[in-house]
Amino acid sequence: MTVSAVALDFDGVVCDSRRECLIVAFAAYRGDAQSADETPWEHRPIESASAERFLANRYLVGPAHGYWALCRLVVDSAPDSSFEAERFSAYLEAHASEATAFESRFFHVRNMLRARSRSWWLALHRPYPQFEAVRKAMVRPTVYIVTTKDSASVQEILAAWDAPIPEGRILGRESHAAKRDALQ
Repeated sequence: MTVSAVALDFDGVVCDSRRECLIVAFAAYRGDAQSADETPWEHRPIESASAERFLANRYLVGPAHGYWALCRLVVDSAPDSSFEAERFSAYLEAHASEATAFESRFFHVRNMLRARSRSWWLALHRPYPQFEAVRKAMVRPTVYIVTTKDSASVQEILAAWDAPIPEGRILGRESHAAKRDALQ
């Protein structure tokens, strides 16, 4: 018997989380969450040109350690430089130890933000226009969410949108290193 399933990419089909990724990645990259500064780190400004470059190149990032390379390239590269996928991958590979160390900071910062400013954090996530169709499909037992985001974050976002999905049907970062691994 063949069992078929539908796997939805959370950050590409269900949820636009680019702003949240921008804020969390820059806070983790800059070390803002460890700062004693009185300005809440999640509200510290990110220079608009850097934010635009980050958002335009967000598609290059798979697992969260890639945000280290994206922040580094956005901050250190010439403003008119482009980031081809091949160059980005090579850069990430050449700096694997820094990127790997960054990943735990990234998720620590995300968890701090979620705990400290839950409603603000949730508002950084927007459903894509086709979400109503996705919501209807999610009631089927053969629909799964695949993401490099942690499952707890996905559960919380979907619950806030009144679209809960059983935990076993979220294939989050805890279950795989890359999305393609979750699909095998």
